[in-house]
Amino acid sequence: MTVPVRLRSPHDGDIARLAVPALGSLVAEPLYVLADTAIVGRIGTNELAGLALASTVLLSVHAVMIFLAYGTTGPVARLIGADRHRDAAERSMQGLWLAALLGVASAIVLAGLGRPLLSLLGAEGPVLDAGWRYLWISLPGFPFLLIALAGNGSFHGRQNTRTPLLLAVAGATLNLAIELVLIPVLGYGIGASALSTVIAQTTIGLVVIVVVVRWVRSTGASTRPDRRLMTTLLATGRALILRTVPLAVWGEEWVCARDECTYIKLATRMAEGQGMTHSSGWLWAPGYPFLLAIHKAVTGYASTMKGTQVVVALLNVVLLAKLALRAAALWNPDRAFQL
Repeated sequence: MTVPVRLRSPHDGDIARLAVPALGSLVAEPLYVLADTAIVGRIGTNELAGLALASTVLLSVHAVMIFLAYGTTGPVARLIGADRHRDAAERSMQGLWLAALLGVASAIVLAGLGRPLLSLLGAEGPVLDAGWRYLWISLPGFPFLLIALAGNGSFHGRQNTRTPLLLAVAGATLNLAIELVLIPVLGYGIGASALSTVIAQTTIGLVVIVVVVRWVRSTGASTRPDRRLMTTLLATGRALILRTVPLAVWGEEWVCARDECTYIKLATRMAEGQGMTHSSGWLWAPGYPFLLAIHKAVTGYASTMKGTQVVVALLNVVLLAKLALRAAALWNPDRAFQL
């Protein structure tokens, strides 16, 4: 019996309306980084290398905090679907509070450990000084970056993907404009690049606060911090955090997200010759279960793959840092340095 495949759906328009702006907001950030790198690269090799390493540290922390967006989107969408707009608004507000608290805490930690982290990545001498200067000046904008992240989760939960796109483009444009004035025109260094980023992040963060707070108040919800709801948001994002930072091993079971557990179960079945049967969950990386199966066949335990992932991830960070330094040397061969 042949089952007809429908290539068209009444929901295609709604999907495109949500997906296209979301894709645009994802593209805006890499374009900004590319422009930022091009401008700083004109200053010098050491500055470009320092920017690469400082960005690695900042983006790593940012990746851990991604749950602020995804942990807000689902609950807000479900509450709005249940016609509980006030509860959805309160959840969005607590996302902003939690983002602000985590942003300030992260900035304080990076202020104390940032320079040692850069050294751990291989920075030394002028490269270390440039990287630390960029990282230290960037820290005041980090809480606003996380606030914008949580705000995007709220917007997406309300099926509003245009606002995050507009904010991403506006932030990137503002940053680039300020940077072009401070560096090529006025002749400032890498610190000016970080300062322009802080100004752009702060501006967009404040806009997000104004827009979300206005919506929250229109529903009659409270704008005050609520420890219970913030704790709930943290619990909701626990799986996303564990996907990024493995925390502990309890007995023989690895603490993992649902998708990660699905991978391990699939790997176990394939290693035992059962194939990919009775699978559940989304396989975001189709090749991952096969890697796990090989790992299980060699070590006898699929769950220990997470430890291997951590080691490989750290090696990748070091490798990318060294590649960035090599690229910086190619950018300005006269000031090339050895790794």
